[in-house]
Amino acid sequence: MELRVLRYFITIAEEGSISKAAEKLELQLLLNNRVSNQNENRGLDLGFFCVQF
Repeated sequence: MELRVLRYFITIAEEGSISKAAEKLELQLLLNNRVSNQNENRGLDLGFFCVQF
C-alpha cells in the first residue's frame, strides 16, 4: 500500500466519513475511487472507515 493511500485512510478515520475526508483533502472522486480499488484489488474490508459516530 502506498503511503499516500495510507494517509487517505487515516484522514477518513479521523473525519469519520469518506465525504468529510474528501472535502478536507479536496479529493472527493479520487478518494472514493482509491478506497474502492483497495477493497477490490487487495481484498481489504475497509467498510469500518465509513461508519459514522
